[in-house]
Amino acid sequence: MSRSSQKFTIYQTLFTLNQGIELLLFTFGELEQLGVLGPDQLRSCQIITEELQARANHEVTEALQKREDEDAVRLQNLRFEWEARLRVQGENMPTQKPAKTHKKLSKQ
Repeated sequence: MSRSSQKFTIYQTLFTLNQGIELLLFTFGELEQLGVLGPDQLRSCQIITEELQARANHEVTEALQKREDEDAVRLQNLRFEWEARLRVQGENMPTQKPAKTHKKLSKQ
């Protein structure tokens, strides 16, 4: 599997995980409406489930951030090589030096 395909599969799997958690939260609400769970039990289940969701999202997106940073640098350097090749062939391309590190985007 290519790196790009693997990233797509990870993003898709994360989406499926979050979709499943939303279904679980909805189901807890139905159980409360049916009288199986009381309000306090419902809230406990919701908090635990949402905490698990946040932790899973954090772990996966942290791993993806590292991959995205690596890919950004790798692809930027490939672009620089391609532009250098075009310049050698007579194309007018802007000159830039290959990056050794990728600048992280500031968090808002």
